[in-house]
Amino acid sequence: SDLTAQATTSGSLHVHGASVVSDLTAQAATAGSLHVYGASVLSDLTAQAATAASLRVHGSSVVSDLTAQATAAGSLHVHGASIVSDLTAQATTAGSLHVHGASVVSDVTAKATTAGSLHVHGASVVSDLTAQATTSGSLHVHGASVVSDLTAQATTSGSLHVHGASVVSDLTAQATTAGSLHVHGASVLSDLTAQVTTAGSLHVHGASVVSDLTAQATTAGSLRVHGASVVSDLTAQATTSGSLHVHGASVVSDLTAQA
Repeated sequence: SDLTAQATTSGSLHVHGASVVSDLTAQAATAGSLHVYGASVLSDLTAQAATAASLRVHGSSVVSDLTAQATAAGSLHVHGASIVSDLTAQATTAGSLHVHGASVVSDVTAKATTAGSLHVHGASVVSDLTAQATTSGSLHVHGASVVSDLTAQATTSGSLHVHGASVVSDLTAQATTAGSLHVHGASVLSDLTAQVTTAGSLHVHGASVVSDLTAQATTAGSLRVHGASVVSDLTAQATTSGSLHVHGASVVSDLTAQA
């Protein structure tokens, strides 16, 4: 407990097999590496990886109250945690931040800036996700069964992607300044409030059911729904040369559209 750790100038710092690791402030700089292995509970972790350094948390059952920042091409990874909660994550300056194989990822505030990338892989449930991709940064959620309460914003050519989620519900999405926001392969997508502005693009691909979609495309933006079996309760507005497309839906019901 109350561990302040710093690895600098190719140094390495490792914590192995602790049952509880609490109040950990960790920094890896200048290609140094910092690792925490096999802790049952890891709470109140403030972690920073800078200058191509790497910082990793492996096999913890619970990771809570994690404030993580990856800068200057550094990488920060959380592997195999059952529960990751209260995660504030930021990837800047081409750094990367990854959460792999967590069963539940909740209360995630994620920001990818300056071509940085932020990834959540293989989580069963991702809930209460506030995500922002700015300045060509990318933010990805892969293979989650349920993604709920997602507030997503892509700005300044940034991209934000949700891949292969079975259920995506309560999605508030905004793509601005040529940014792109994509939802791929969701079986059910419900309660989607989407706005595309300033030539941005927002895409929903291959969802079986898309319901309660409120969509607005402005200033030459484009909004597209591809290959949905059912599209119901769609309120759509396209202004200033904006375009809104629904392709290949078997059923489209309750459509209020304005261009």
